[in-house]
Amino acid sequence: MARDPVMTSAGKDRQLSLFSSNDSNEPSDADELALAELELEEHAQELASVAFEPEDLVDDIDEDDLEEALNASFEVKPREVKPREVEPREVQSRGAEANEEPASQGYAPQAQASPTKTPFQSKYVPSYSAPRERSQYAPMTDEAIAALETQLLDRLNPEQAQCVSQMWGPSLIIAGAGSGKTTVLTKRIAWIISKLRQEPESILAVTFTNKAAGEMRQRIEKIVGPYEARRISIGTFHSICAKLLRQEISNYKTEDGLKWDNNFVIYDETDSMSLVKAQIIKLNLDDKVFVPKEIRHTISSLKNDGYTHHVYAQEAKNYREGRLSEIFSAYQTELARNNALDFDDLILIFTDLMQQNQMVRERMQRRYRHVLVDEFQDTNKSQYDLISMIAKADSPEHFLTREAKEAGRTMTHAQLWSERSLLVVGDVDQSIYSWRKADYRIILGFQKDYEGCGLIKLEENYRSTATILEVANSIIANNTERIDKTLRCNRGQGGKVNCYEAQDEIDEAYYCAEEIKRSKARDKKYSDHVVLYRTNSQSRAIEEILVRSHIPYIVVGGTRFYDRQEIKDMLAYMKLIYNPRDGQAFNRVINTPKRGLGKTTLDRVNAFAETKGVSPLEACLEANRISDLSPKAYTSLQDFARIIVSLNEQSKVIPVSDLLEEILKSTGYISRLEKDAHESKDELALGRIENVMELVAVAKEFEQTADEPDLDSFLTRISLVSDLDKANLDEDTVKLMTIHSSKGLEFPVAFIMGCEEGLFPHVRSLDSPTQMEEERRLMYVAVTRAGDMLHMTLARKRTMIGRGFSNSGFSSTFTIPSRFLKEITPGLISGFYPSGDEEFKRSGGGNPNFNGNAGFGAFGGNKNSQGYTDESQEWDDRNDRKKPGNFGDSKYGGNDYATGTSGGYKKPAGSGYGGGAKSGYGGSGGSSWNKGQSAGGYNKSTGYQSQNASRPMAKKAEPVKPRAMRLPPPTDKPDVSEAPTFERLKVGDAVQHVKFGLGKVTEVIGNGEKEIYNVAFEDRNRVLDPKFAKLIKLS
Repeated sequence: MARDPVMTSAGKDRQLSLFSSNDSNEPSDADELALAELELEEHAQELASVAFEPEDLVDDIDEDDLEEALNASFEVKPREVKPREVEPREVQSRGAEANEEPASQGYAPQAQASPTKTPFQSKYVPSYSAPRERSQYAPMTDEAIAALETQLLDRLNPEQAQCVSQMWGPSLIIAGAGSGKTTVLTKRIAWIISKLRQEPESILAVTFTNKAAGEMRQRIEKIVGPYEARRISIGTFHSICAKLLRQEISNYKTEDGLKWDNNFVIYDETDSMSLVKAQIIKLNLDDKVFVPKEIRHTISSLKNDGYTHHVYAQEAKNYREGRLSEIFSAYQTELARNNALDFDDLILIFTDLMQQNQMVRERMQRRYRHVLVDEFQDTNKSQYDLISMIAKADSPEHFLTREAKEAGRTMTHAQLWSERSLLVVGDVDQSIYSWRKADYRIILGFQKDYEGCGLIKLEENYRSTATILEVANSIIANNTERIDKTLRCNRGQGGKVNCYEAQDEIDEAYYCAEEIKRSKARDKKYSDHVVLYRTNSQSRAIEEILVRSHIPYIVVGGTRFYDRQEIKDMLAYMKLIYNPRDGQAFNRVINTPKRGLGKTTLDRVNAFAETKGVSPLEACLEANRISDLSPKAYTSLQDFARIIVSLNEQSKVIPVSDLLEEILKSTGYISRLEKDAHESKDELALGRIENVMELVAVAKEFEQTADEPDLDSFLTRISLVSDLDKANLDEDTVKLMTIHSSKGLEFPVAFIMGCEEGLFPHVRSLDSPTQMEEERRLMYVAVTRAGDMLHMTLARKRTMIGRGFSNSGFSSTFTIPSRFLKEITPGLISGFYPSGDEEFKRSGGGNPNFNGNAGFGAFGGNKNSQGYTDESQEWDDRNDRKKPGNFGDSKYGGNDYATGTSGGYKKPAGSGYGGGAKSGYGGSGGSSWNKGQSAGGYNKSTGYQSQNASRPMAKKAEPVKPRAMRLPPPTDKPDVSEAPTFERLKVGDAVQHVKFGLGKVTEVIGNGEKEIYNVAFEDRNRVLDPKFAKLIKLS
């Protein structure tokens, strides 16, 4: 049917220009430099005509304009220029005329801008809140520099002082855990600025997390002032590359012609996975053979190894690699069509850009003369190539070497590195990210790659007690590929490390909870405690017990705030507004909230867009050209397009928080949430409203703290935020996290759970010496998180997934203690300790001189065993073998060695956790594995009770085989006579699930032991079997 166009032709042209590149309007490098020099000259003449005191002169200069002028010789920002409004100052630095035009940002003449084109994104620049203090701008006197030098070196040990005060050239700093490397890096940067008189803009500091970057900048501000600190480039590899690509990506093109505009968006893992799935479908490949998750991981690994899709296509050797190459190329093409980059592209593309573009490469080399890299042991090939291209002064690609060669001169090492430095800080023993393609061999070979490289070892630890460090040193000494070092303690000896062997993961969790309570009673805070585990699945038991024990906690790395449905919706709107070519964002929000557009309509829109080579949003603007659309669908598409166009215009002039509020209002999103909350009286719906309001608050905070508080900076920051960046570690809660997430953190009290073969070390490492060394490094990292007290736990029997004989996929499997426990020097730990000549020895198991656990559900103590006393709450020797080692009369305990009676943790009303001879949790007495002894088990009516768990001690004649390599049939068939019990729920009950978060029961299906529940979680409804889903009822 014929339709009248909704807009005039001119209006449509203006809106379609939002999707066009403005490369033709960019000023040339020569124009940039000439304009910068001219502006500086005019500025100097104006200043010469007015009498100023020196401090007034410094105060009056617009720091942003001065910075840009100083950087103009080596930094060209390829973006279209928009006028910038600046509040008037007391003294005009840009002419005395009151009606003079505001200075343009970027030094490009306004006449160059095309009158028919409107750039999609122009920076929002807020007005200054207040003039800065003059003292921040005043140059430092020689006396002040001398005083600062003394301050910088004060309270440093000799090795730290050497790191801070060295002059030029490359240096490798081997910094052990807790050795003060952050202090060293901070003071080194301050030294470069103050003592070596180098410009802050010449410094590039790379950190492991954005949070670490922020903390480092704050520390530097306290030393050199905020004006100097804000001019330093500090951030992660990804955040720094994202910022530089905003300026330089218009200079990049792949060998097959793919290009991006500088208003690109960054896809998260969900968007990237959706794109991979779409390419597999489009290429008619079987997703059972080419599994999307595996393909996505492989593409990520290739990019981290420096492979572009074009390079990989040339190296594919077989059928599978050929198909993978097709998917890779199609995926990258689709990213370019959406003007999007994935996480790995940020480093790969910027590195590739520098390799192919000498002008960009030398601009970076001239700008960044001092490069510092933290956590260097966790760099990958792409990251190392990037650093080397910028900092390696003696490489053929460096401009100094090139210019010397062209002039026929030979430069010495000292001449090449004059007023240049590269300082990398790392520790091979803490390299734990090989699964992200981090390569510890890079730091091992650094001295070979860099001639004349200095080596300094920071071995003095300021965090942990001597005992904890001795445990860490004894474990890591078993690795072969490392740079030798030994941590030395700066504190006291400290107590022994507690090693507790639990009956199962529930007993293990109760031990941790009770120890946290005891520690809290000794004036520790909840936030002083961290529970570390090898895999996320281990958190289920400890979460459940902490909830029951009323101990507040947070899971670092759990459900991310930015992964919530309503937050992803808002971010998708913002991405589409910023980059209208983003098809992923379009498809997410086109029908959110509902606009009456079905799948058929959206398929037609996307097909039209692909056929015509336009974005889906452009297709909406031209909806009258799409065939077979109903009038209602046509109207909805046009209305949606008008909303996005309007929001795009507003995004150029209003702050991010105001834009968010306008999105919520104009799209009807907030109205929909409010209606859902009102009609359903659902707490989850109310929570969604609170979440989007929290996002607005995040935007307001961003506007107050960011150097450039505009939309692209906000989206970049959100895209690159990590679990640790968002975690509120200052909140008084126990922290639960994987060991990988704990990197760089420290806590007075730490628990390491699951010290068992096949779990830690992980089952995948048992056949690989290289992976086993990484697992040992991971244990080293875990141990060195603890400051005052360390607990290591293992379970005799652990519920595993995917093993056993039951149809559920879950089974309880007997475990073997971790080899890392055996590597600890005897005498450093109290409690359980594996023997060297047997597969394992249990506390009380036929060794009268062994210090065994006598409480908390462990097998009963024997002569010289240890237990808790209720009165003193301290470890107490138990020399009378007829006395049970217990934790008071009503706490956890072990059985009496001679009589077999049980101690245990008892709850009111007769149910709970008691000894093995009664209903509850406890340990068996006597010889641990003698026939007929019993261990704790789950009972549906009374809680934990005894069940047959006997197993003979391993014989010396039998060689020990890793659990993962053999699964011998158990001596007893698994007890499946009684299904696991669960807490009964009813419709309306609020529950919590370890993976899916908070939810509400909407339906009870079945009855009795066969009950299952339909639960509404934040993302969607799920039908769960409570016998295995472990739902926790919330009061």
